[in-house]
Parts: sequence; C-alpha cells; structure tokens
Amino acid sequence: MGPRGREKPPKGATQGMTSIDLVFRALTIAVIVTISSPILAHGATTSPVVVDRLIVTAAINADGTTDLRLEAALTNVGTDAVSSLDFRVDSLRLVVSSASVNGSPVDTSLTTLERHTIIQLGLASPLEPGQHLLVRLGMTAHDLQSEASLSADGIMEERSFIFYVRPAMPVTNFTFNAVLPPHASLSSTSAAPLFPTATGNMTDGESLIFYWNLGAIDVGQEQVFVVKYEIPISQSATTVGIPSWLIGGVLFFGGAGVAMLAPSVLRAVRRLRHVRYVGITREEQELLSVIERKGGSCPQKVLSVELDMSQAKVSMLLKNLEERGLVRRFRDGRENMVHLMSE
Repeated sequence: MGPRGREKPPKGATQGMTSIDLVFRALTIAVIVTISSPILAHGATTSPVVVDRLIVTAAINADGTTDLRLEAALTNVGTDAVSSLDFRVDSLRLVVSSASVNGSPVDTSLTTLERHTIIQLGLASPLEPGQHLLVRLGMTAHDLQSEASLSADGIMEERSFIFYVRPAMPVTNFTFNAVLPPHASLSSTSAAPLFPTATGNMTDGESLIFYWNLGAIDVGQEQVFVVKYEIPISQSATTVGIPSWLIGGVLFFGGAGVAMLAPSVLRAVRRLRHVRYVGITREEQELLSVIERKGGSCPQKVLSVELDMSQAKVSMLLKNLEERGLVRRFRDGRENMVHLMSE
C-alpha cells in the first residue's frame, strides 16, 4: 500500500490524531513517530509529494476480512500545485468505508488493476508547494487472509495474513500495526508466525497487537508483513468447512457421541483440509516438505541447495505452487523468501 501524489491543510492539521476506536487510539499513542523534515527518496522519484508520516493499522478479523486504517501526513515539496492523490493497496477485493482530508470528507474513486487497487482522492483545493495535509482512509479488504484450516488437534482455526506495502511516494516515517482477533494468538505450529520481527507488542485486554516502526521507505521498495495466527473454534466466525452432517451428528449424539465420533470427525476434517494438495507432483511435495521443516518460511536459495535443483527449476515449481495458493514469495533485502500458506 502506498500513496502517489496531490491540498491545503489548516495549521496543525498533522497533529492530534483522532482514532476510529479505542484500539486505534491506543496504537496511535503508542507508536506515533516524530515527523522529520520531508525528503525526496534519494533521486528515486520526481514526485512533488512526500509522506512525512504513514501509519497503517490492520485489524485482522476472524471471518477472514481485514479492516484497514491509513493515516498519512503529506507535504508538497515540488514547485507545482497538486490536485489529486493516489493510494495503492495490494488488494483486489477492497471497499472504502471512509476518506477525509484535514478532517473533511472527500470522494474517492477505485481502479482495480491486475494485482492491486488504486484509490484516488480528489482535493477540494490544490495542494500548493510547501503546504501540508493529513489524509485518513478506512477500508475493508476481503483477500488479505488465507482460507481457514483446522489445527491437527481439531481445537484451533488457523489463518495467515499477508500485506504488501509498495509506496508510490517516498515515505519518511512508516509504522505498521497488526491487531489480532479477540482471543487469537500467534500460530503455535509455525516457527516464524511473524515476519519481519516486530518492533514491539501490546494488548488491549482482548487482542494482541504487534507494531513495526520501519523509518523511511523509498519509491519502488517493497515491504511485506506476514502474521500466522490461531483462534479457538469456539471464538471463530467460521466452521472451517466442516460438513453440516458432521456438526449435526455430534450435536445429536451428545457427550457420548462426541467421544465415539471424535476420531472419525477429526480424520474427515483433516482430509478436507488437505484436499487442495491433490494433484501436486512428487517434486512439488518435496519442496513443500522442505519449507515445512524450516518452520514455514525459508530463503528460495535454500530450497535449491536442499533439493539439489537448479534455481530455474525451483523458481518454476514455486510459480506453480504460488498460483494454487500453497506458497507466497516476497523480497527480504536482496533475497527471495518463500512462505508456506498451509501447514
């Protein structure tokens, strides 16, 4: 997600952040970063607008949706006025619930491209050179989480959340917050449930909250956040695809029936969980097994060494698996990391 830019704030508009709810207020207070002087991204862009501060909060919901809140303090450091602002969000199923500039509601238009959505904000008056403004966006994304799966013991529901940031304007200070659903915890089956390592964490009494203070991000630089979490079935918003006849049977037979049916129910659920693996090749299975042994994430070059395959062959296998939603690849510095989407 990232803005790409063009208005005129009243004085002090970038101070005093009004949050949408208690969680977001707490996060804002906890992770607010001092605004630096606006800078251009080392010659990487000629954009007249820079982002002095960008705070993105993702409230991860147990039903598979994600509520996103964006707050951006912008400055026009160019010589020409800017009449509109574009924000890129790496989601194809996105709904904007609110948008404001300096506290005043503004209209938005969405353009869905091959892999992301562009949100355009029209400004009531142009952003003149040297002027600042504060943008707030509220959105709901329906495609940032994996499908729910059941844990091996049948007690927990598991999901993965992945969010990419690819700014179209240079960002001076960037903070990302991830709020887990109430009663959820980080995955106990993954050796790397968080990527990258969070700056810190907190709780509001119900939800775990993780935050990353990353400083500057240049145009063209990519940052990815991965959160694997689990939540008790009793607190889940879904039934993880368990057939209604199984649920009905358990309820009908009562406590004794649960004891008798539990093993067969669990086996049935496990078969359902792994149905999408049907049809993979032996080499693809070996590749998935290596990633799983590495804790669910590993550098792509490790797969080439472990399997004694060429980089080109590994890349081809990963492409096939990625298209089926079994793995995701992303950049970490100069190397590709591979993340297992189902464990």
